Amino acid sequence: MQNLTVGSKPSCANDSENATPCKNFGSLACKDCLMVTYCSKRCQVAHWPIHRKDCKSPLMKKTWKPSWVAQNRPPAFVGDESSHIVFGTPKYLWGNAPAVDMIRLSQNEGVDFQGPVHMLFAASGDMRNAVLSVASLPPSYRGPLSIVINDREIDVVARNVILLLIFFVEENPTVAAEYVLHVWYSALITAPCSSMLRDKLKPMVEYVCNKIAQKPGSALLGRTWKFGESSLRLVLTRDNWFSLLSYFDVPQGLAKDAAQHLRQMVVSAPERVDYVERAMCTKSPSARLGIAKFRSDGILLPFGQPRGAFAIPNPCACPVITRLRSMPVTFDLLHVDARLLPNALVGQHFDRIDVSNICDMGYLGIDTTLKTFAPLLQLPSVNQHATLVTLFLNAVAEMKMMAASIPAFIDYPLREDHREQMKKVLQYMPELGRQVSQPYDPSAIKLISALSLVHDMDKNFNRYMEVHEFADVALGVGLQMKAAHTIIDAWPMKLSDGRPTSKAKEDFALLLSSCHTGQERFVEWKLTAEASAEDVD
Repeated sequence: MQNLTVGSKPSCANDSENATPCKNFGSLACKDCLMVTYCSKRCQVAHWPIHRKDCKSPLMKKTWKPSWVAQNRPPAFVGDESSHIVFGTPKYLWGNAPAVDMIRLSQNEGVDFQGPVHMLFAASGDMRNAVLSVASLPPSYRGPLSIVINDREIDVVARNVILLLIFFVEENPTVAAEYVLHVWYSALITAPCSSMLRDKLKPMVEYVCNKIAQKPGSALLGRTWKFGESSLRLVLTRDNWFSLLSYFDVPQGLAKDAAQHLRQMVVSAPERVDYVERAMCTKSPSARLGIAKFRSDGILLPFGQPRGAFAIPNPCACPVITRLRSMPVTFDLLHVDARLLPNALVGQHFDRIDVSNICDMGYLGIDTTLKTFAPLLQLPSVNQHATLVTLFLNAVAEMKMMAASIPAFIDYPLREDHREQMKKVLQYMPELGRQVSQPYDPSAIKLISALSLVHDMDKNFNRYMEVHEFADVALGVGLQMKAAHTIIDAWPMKLSDGRPTSKAKEDFALLLSSCHTGQERFVEWKLTAEASAEDVD
């Protein structure tokens, strides 16, 4: 295995094809791009023919322009709907909001708390929130901890199972963290990682498949693996158990080059170039180059890290390990529609319930979400800190669209003064105030994106809560919004008010260059006291 460990110093970037890659650490950065490091001037000179393409890339120039400008044509995302072509499968393999510690003992039960904690991730997507929650527990906490993780996509469930099995089975925590990182995010993995999946994990699932081969395809079947005081239980249909088995092997005949070709057909489709370059308009030069590198090879590594050891397609296309091995942890993984979870979890109650953004109107909506999960929340008489966490990604945008299109909203003060918005943006980025030189200028793209960061978020979300009757829905199921959040800030990514400081300008540029909008709104809920009252005969 290559000398690559989580948290290690950067390796020397000299991995010239005609020579053995340098094994030393890199301490001398390329002064022109600061993207790679070398151990010596000699290695830098030897690697220059390769590094030149990146260091002198047009993406690294402040004067970079998207191809539609150079070709003097309208971009593909402007015009008829026929231009809006979707590539790839509609899968959500990674989360679209930063990881959240859903336990946060210090702000809830207290850092000295030693009771059991029961958690439900109802529509988990990837496991980022579960992983951060476990990793953030105080060292003194000894559990027990029980975590139910559910998702309706078998691709996501399969990968989550594999990641947890790696955590438990691989004895070396550093190696386990590296394997998890690349199975989670990289398109290619190393030979040792592939061997671990095939030789250690696959037999565990294969054993189950052999046992259930004659069962009906739709039969629900569970298997519990024990790891010391901890356990991992998985419940799938017979057919999905066999689907899981397929995730441990690279499809026959799919070598590295063929896998990368299939990937490039999606991420580099000519019809999508303008969409990619539109996103590049808000990035810094170094970020543009980093994005291009990841889109090219799909390997999550520091930019200059040698990639030669990553030669096997990922069949699934850290402190957490220490915590998992220091206390009893029970994982239950399910693969059901979130609306059916009350039937699958009869008699269970949870101290934390994370529903992600299925409360958005494009999914279940707030009414169905609260009615489904309020009965699963732990009673205040058992844990007064029990919390249901909902995330709204689209609420602000939906209200702005509604205000612009529905006559009934004309008199409602949601129509913001664009001059005031422009004034706010220019306080953060004065350079965006220059005259746009041509249609579809990238500066205009950047300005439009920047304007969305300075909307009056609170006003729009307050109206959203009125339209969807949050208070009435919550009252009907015995819930209330928590006046003070104890898990996550209501607007964790929103810009702070007031005249921008130098730090605020840096934060603005960082948010603008990210995939986030600042409109991510969390709401925390708790059961009312009345909901926990007992009937008297």
